[in-house]
Amino acid sequence: MSPDLSAEERKAPSSKWQAEGSGSHYTKKRWSSKRREERDPRAIGKLLADLGVTSGTILDAACGTGRLRPALEAGGREWVGVDASISMLREARSGGGEPVLLGAVEALPFRTDAFGAVVANRLLHHFHSFEEVRGVLSELLRVSSGPVITSFWNTASFPAWKRRVGLSKSEGPNGRVAHPTELLKRAAADLDAELIEIRRVVPFLSQQCYAAFRRKSG
Repeated sequence: MSPDLSAEERKAPSSKWQAEGSGSHYTKKRWSSKRREERDPRAIGKLLADLGVTSGTILDAACGTGRLRPALEAGGREWVGVDASISMLREARSGGGEPVLLGAVEALPFRTDAFGAVVANRLLHHFHSFEEVRGVLSELLRVSSGPVITSFWNTASFPAWKRRVGLSKSEGPNGRVAHPTELLKRAAADLDAELIEIRRVVPFLSQQCYAAFRRKSG
């Protein structure tokens, strides 16, 4: 967490990856191996299948360069991507055209219940406070008639522990942060939503985890 700076004083997550060429950099140099590059699409595709999302239109919120698209379209599902970075969207369009839209996750340009499911990968670790996480989750839940799947960095992990004790460097006030699962549970309860599942990639050794939410009926 970064208690010394307010959300307004910190650099907004939507302002990241705006530089010309940042999308190309992410596509070509982001991952150190093919195995690491394929880990997120494989995990999210399995979670969608396990939740019974086998058809319908899936929103990829903060879709970046669209690398999740093949996994989200598997089995005949339809994909829509939205991102705040023009550079990222330019790469996403080069990989298969529309439908890709410009927009921020804090205020999604879609009607309520527009999608059968929503995925937001590698997003929540850019938001520091409970209020920010709650606001983003509220928008994701609003536009989904089904589950919402988000990744997050878990404080109950070895990488997060190393940062807390000073064995690895913090990314600073505008950097990425880990969150405890209790924060997600609190946000879900505050939004009258159900936290369906927390799924860990490699328990403790990896900070990357996935959380599945759904609005409560009635």
